[in-house]
Parts: sequence; C-alpha cells; structure tokens
Amino acid sequence: MCPAHKSMGHPSQETIMKSARIAIPAPEDEPRFVVLAQSAVLKAEPVGPCRRCSPWEDASCNCHRLKKRCTLFNAAMIPAFYIKATLQPLQIHNDSSASLRRTIKAVQQWARRERPPEQGLLLSGPNGVGKSFLMAALARSLTLDRGISCLFVDFGHLLQRLKATFNGQGLEYEVFESLQQPQVLIIDDVGSHRVSTWSRDVFQTIIAARYNACGTTFVTTNLPITSIGTGSFSHFEKWAGPHCTSRLAEMCFWIPVDGTDRRRPPFSRLRPTLPHKA
Repeated sequence: MCPAHKSMGHPSQETIMKSARIAIPAPEDEPRFVVLAQSAVLKAEPVGPCRRCSPWEDASCNCHRLKKRCTLFNAAMIPAFYIKATLQPLQIHNDSSASLRRTIKAVQQWARRERPPEQGLLLSGPNGVGKSFLMAALARSLTLDRGISCLFVDFGHLLQRLKATFNGQGLEYEVFESLQQPQVLIIDDVGSHRVSTWSRDVFQTIIAARYNACGTTFVTTNLPITSIGTGSFSHFEKWAGPHCTSRLAEMCFWIPVDGTDRRRPPFSRLRPTLPHKA
C-alpha cells in the first residue's frame, strides 16, 4: 500500500464562514489581498504597494510570499460563483443536518493539519447541500493560507475539454498531464452527467494516475456511496467500477452528506451577483 494513503483522525470542532471581504489577519503594515470574480473563475491580487518594503522590494518581506500564494490561488481555477466560500469559524445554521456538520468538521480538520494528510475526502450527497462550496473553500484555504498547489475541476467541464481535443483544440495528454501537477486535485460533480463508458474510463484514468503518484485527491458526487443491502454495490461503485473504487477506498475517506437543497427558495436568494470583490 502506498505510504501516503492513510486514514484520517477524528474531525475537530470547526465551521464555515461566509465573508463579504477576506484579508489575511495582520498588523496594519502587513501585505493584504483581495479576491476578485474575473470571468468564470476567481483571481486574487495583493493590495499594494507593500508599506514595509516598497519601493525597495525586499525579498525577505511577507509580500513576496503573498504574491506566490496569490499565483497558486489563481491557478486553482475556482469557479466565480464561490467567491464567498472560505473556511473560517462561523456558527452552523440551525437547520443543518448532522451529516453536514460532520462533513464541515472533517474538511476543517483536514485544512488545519500542520502536515496535511495524503488521504483526501469523497463527499456524496444530493444537489445543493454544500459539497462544492466546501471544496471551493478548501481550495482557497490551501492556496492562500497554506501555500499548497491545488486544482478545482468540474468533471462535466473536463469531459467537454477532452471532447474538444477530438477536433484539434488542444492535446488530450496535456489535459491529463495538467491534472497530475497540483499537490491537491478536487474533482467536482462526478457521475451527474450522461452515463457512458467513455466518461467512466476518463475518471478511472485520472484516479489510477493520482493513485500511482500518491497524489491527494478529493471527489464530490451525487451518486450514493452506501449500498442497499449486504453484498450489494452502491450506485457510485457500480458507475466507477471495482478497481477504481478499491483505489478510492485507500485514497479517500468516504463521507455521505444530506441536507436541504440551498439552491432552491428561500436559500436561492443568497446567490452572488457578479462581478464583485470578496
């Protein structure tokens, strides 16, 4: 077994914070940043110039570390919709399900580890319960707070990119290669599109490559991961196949999530209006 694929400990008491504007907590003269919704993805940029090293550009100043982390964040390709997604202390909504509370704690625990574990998370649940929001918040925390490279990939959009290579728009191997470069890969919304052998093969190829490289991987899916009866397979296991699910059992801690669909009224009024800053 790959030494990187280890089980997680018990989640700590952590929650999610939604903020209108996020900056690194620091003294007044410390460098800060803003997150912007640019086109379809989020971008971060320092609020400068730096009060400490400008105009001399001291290489030992924290502003240089901040610039590098903003570059990591910009490469994470987090969708613009999640401009307010961030992992910070906040009281959980009273109507949140117990499984959602446990999931929030697990994600917060993962992000706060001094040395992030190599085992990722596989979140399964119905539409609108917050799986993608949590993963976007995690990608933000890993890049801006920890300096860890991360890539957020919508599985349906990935399939479209691969189909485009059939018409000469890019190379297929370059698309797959880009998925192996980040320390942390987040594959969102797996199995929600039209079921086909090809889409399953794509997913299996990605997981096999990440497994062999001991790459930390997170997955979200609408397909149930719990089986109906003894000896039966869950919908996700049937879709992904036995070899892939065996690898994912070693690579990820599987967490079922349920709750209210917050994309529907009255929660849908919380949808952000773009473009704006966070």
